[in-house]
Amino acid sequence: MYSAYEQHVKWVEYCKMIQALELGIPTQQTGLDLPESDDVRINDMAPVMRAAGNVIELASMNFSFPRRAQRAGRSSTIGRRRVASTKAIGVAEAQQIRLARAMKQGRPPRRFPGPVESFSLVIPLLAFAIRRAGRAAIAMEARGLAPGAPRTITTAPRFHRRDVAFVAVALAMLALCISWSIRADA
Repeated sequence: MYSAYEQHVKWVEYCKMIQALELGIPTQQTGLDLPESDDVRINDMAPVMRAAGNVIELASMNFSFPRRAQRAGRSSTIGRRRVASTKAIGVAEAQQIRLARAMKQGRPPRRFPGPVESFSLVIPLLAFAIRRAGRAAIAMEARGLAPGAPRTITTAPRFHRRDVAFVAVALAMLALCISWSIRADA
């Protein structure tokens, strides 16, 4: 995908091309709707052609990536897909197998699978689960989470002299606070 493109179409050339295709141009549009630009980048406004019946109109569009979240407190569509895929493990695979079988037999898929169809899904779903587990194991090993391997890359920090000094100062301050609170109560 390119992050920029040039727009050097003249209004007169655009009108001739649309007329040659025997399409209409809205009467309210002018050459100002098709500005020339050397560089249209992401988050820039630029014209796009939109079909409205037999008329091709120019609409201004923001060339940008979709927002992460539509509103505060609401997850994006990608997040919803991820949650949906983790909630129903195996359901998507079962639906995929059922659709493939229906297409192979040349019939529409049934709304609810019968007992024979449900039972025939057991072995393929088990194969899907084994493949998924294998992929997860390989991914975990690639990240250093092999059995018997240390849990983290970093080692546990050592206890130094400055740590001893810090503990001693903290205990002295605690003892001082306790003694002041006892004197204040007396």
